[in-house]
Amino acid sequence: HIQDAWERFQTAVAKAWEIAGVDSAAVLQKIRTVNAANAEDRNRHLQAWERHGMGMQDKNKHRPKRLRDKNSTGRLECSERRKMAMEDKHEHRPKRLRVPVHLRVPDDIV
Repeated sequence: HIQDAWERFQTAVAKAWEIAGVDSAAVLQKIRTVNAANAEDRNRHLQAWERHGMGMQDKNKHRPKRLRDKNSTGRLECSERRKMAMEDKHEHRPKRLRVPVHLRVPDDIV
């Protein structure tokens, strides 16, 4: 679609210069040179636009922060996961909540 629009634009410019009675070769060469010079910027903008679009369709964590869906139970879920990890085996606990091996008390004493 973009390539078709580019070709139509070049044709329109060539016809406009032809109607004016002037050779359009120099003008078309300049337009093509500017277009080629801007190709890298266009590709970079296209990639950013695609990432933004895919992020909006993707899971919440890939969206921009200002556009993420709010999770009203997120804090509760986090605390529940932390409590479950504390009740789980020692290696599943977060590192900052682990008890050093020499300080552990056997479960039958507590």
